[in-house]
Amino acid sequence: MKHASVLGPMTVVASLFALGACSASEGGGGGAGGADGGGAGGTAATGGMGGSTGGTGGTTGGTGGTTGGMGGTTGGTGGTTGGTGGTDGGAGDAGGDAGPTATVSGSIVGLITSTTPVSGMKVCVYQTPSIACVTTGSTGNYQLMGVPANANVLLEYTKTGYLSSLVTVKTVAGPMSIGQFQAPTTSEADTFASMVGTTIDPTKGQILITAFQGSPGSYTGQDNVTATVTPKSGTGPFYLTSGMLPSTSLTTTSTAGIGLFANVSPGDVEVTLTHLSKSCQRMGTSWAGSTPTASKVKAVAGYLTAGAGLECP
Repeated sequence: MKHASVLGPMTVVASLFALGACSASEGGGGGAGGADGGGAGGTAATGGMGGSTGGTGGTTGGTGGTTGGMGGTTGGTGGTTGGTGGTDGGAGDAGGDAGPTATVSGSIVGLITSTTPVSGMKVCVYQTPSIACVTTGSTGNYQLMGVPANANVLLEYTKTGYLSSLVTVKTVAGPMSIGQFQAPTTSEADTFASMVGTTIDPTKGQILITAFQGSPGSYTGQDNVTATVTPKSGTGPFYLTSGMLPSTSLTTTSTAGIGLFANVSPGDVEVTLTHLSKSCQRMGTSWAGSTPTASKVKAVAGYLTAGAGLECP
């Protein structure tokens, strides 16, 4: 299995009820002018014009009071309008920037025949229907767009006849490549399990580990790497020979650089990969674990999860 390098990438409510109450009070003063005749009527806002006729001025003053009352009603309406404006403001704040995204590309090939591309493989972000899935073409290549950047995501690979698989990926903004994934058929998976004296339990998860040496873009398998899983469950690790067959006698990776844990209890686990003599580090696209050579992995019932990786000079 080869991996390519990461390419890098408010609300203001104004109340007018108090103002309305004040207008109504001033209108009432005009009414009192009507009771006193022409002289008092002259003190009203509109009764002034009828002051010379006495009683008529008083009547007009009364009308002024009515008008004041209407002013109070208008003030109340203004307050209601202010409340509506606040609601609109809240709706405006609901929008937001979705943030940067990644475009993840890679290719899928056979496990045993690693030079054979796998077409028709569905590639999705696991349990994220908002991101459109894609399907590999004749070359086995895919490009998944709109993936959240700077995030831990699970890519899901499914096709009839193949063991459903997940790959843990730490994304970056912009385009990034995660290289090849060697997909096992269900028949190959069952055969591998029998070769190490076990069977695949569909209520458990399977974990694939990889170790590489060299520089990005020209990786080859790294031998002499050991793997541990915490918390420990299931069986393994079982390391693959250079001929890509699982072995019960190997205690470290061969030049294939691949190992397996079988029937791991579902949940988050940590896989630590250690070379016997080299100073190595976790793959840049792996989920970070508690140490520089540890990767966090999600074991999911019925799936093979890959992504725990080590790179050595």
